[in-house]
Amino acid sequence: MKNLSLKERVLLIGVGLALFVAIAYIFIIMPMDKKIDQRRYDLADRERQDAEYEAIKTQNSAMKASIQATEKAIQDIELNLFADTDIEVVENFVMSVFESTGSKYLSKIESTDVPTDDIYLPNGTIANEKLLIKRITVEYATTDGFTIPEYNKQPSWITTDGIDLPLISDAIAHMGDYEDSRYDVVGYNEFVKALKLISEEKPSCMKIHRVYIEDSTYGFVYLRAEIDLYATQLGERRVSQTSSPEQVKLEWAGRTKVDCSGGMIGMPLLNMNEKSSWYLVGISLDQLKDFVNRPYCSYFSNAILTEMAKAGLPLYEDYATRTPNTAMFIPDPNSLVTNVPDVDTGDDAGVVEE
Repeated sequence: MKNLSLKERVLLIGVGLALFVAIAYIFIIMPMDKKIDQRRYDLADRERQDAEYEAIKTQNSAMKASIQATEKAIQDIELNLFADTDIEVVENFVMSVFESTGSKYLSKIESTDVPTDDIYLPNGTIANEKLLIKRITVEYATTDGFTIPEYNKQPSWITTDGIDLPLISDAIAHMGDYEDSRYDVVGYNEFVKALKLISEEKPSCMKIHRVYIEDSTYGFVYLRAEIDLYATQLGERRVSQTSSPEQVKLEWAGRTKVDCSGGMIGMPLLNMNEKSSWYLVGISLDQLKDFVNRPYCSYFSNAILTEMAKAGLPLYEDYATRTPNTAMFIPDPNSLVTNVPDVDTGDDAGVVEE
């Protein structure tokens, strides 16, 4: 080394430094560069994954909020299912069915809540689930076959021109005429038909609870029914739907094909059933002297019936020929009537005076 010149020494040191740098680059710097590149790649991949996770997290948050809102809506519906049921709509449906079958003389309709027992769980606590029952009670009436049927202000006895005397005279003249279809005794069969239709409409939530009748003892029958509407308060739990839920079935266990043609439900003003042992038997006039509410007839025909009973006049002159005895109550169309109810026609069309 001492024999080398300065130039050779510098060159040798330069070669050594170059060799050191080359060795350092190959064995130190290049692996570090590769690690850095790998770390950069890993960082980019992690950033991409983080962005995906953030998107999923945001999506999950939105979905969770949507699920929570949906569950709350379901719970609100379940908890308030029966409260959201407009009972007036159901009552109108019930009345429309009775009207469609010809049983239209409604006397009363009301709705009540029916108390139900709580459900106790094995641990002694009360379950959130509960049965809710709403009961609609209706009362209809049959006609009596004598007074003039009137429903929903039809027939219209008063027009804009005043009282329709010809219409009233004709109606009164045929009171008690069983040959006139206007005076047919109706209500019972129509009432039963309506109940059958209602029971078949919504068998899973609407049941006929009770049906009973009451003879008014004034020549017509009260027809009553209790119709139950069922709903459930499910709390936070939901009952899975079943494809074929079993329904309550009622079966007649008594005798069938029994001849009831001569039977009679209630005492009519006059029994016209030829198969009945009470054929042509009528109610005593003493029973008819008091004015009673007849929800199926016009007010004046009801008054005529009462006045005839007070005067001791038979409702029929001849039962066999079914001839009515109302001639003395037929108004003269040529006469004028006092105290006519006012009819609003836009002008002074009030009381008709003599």
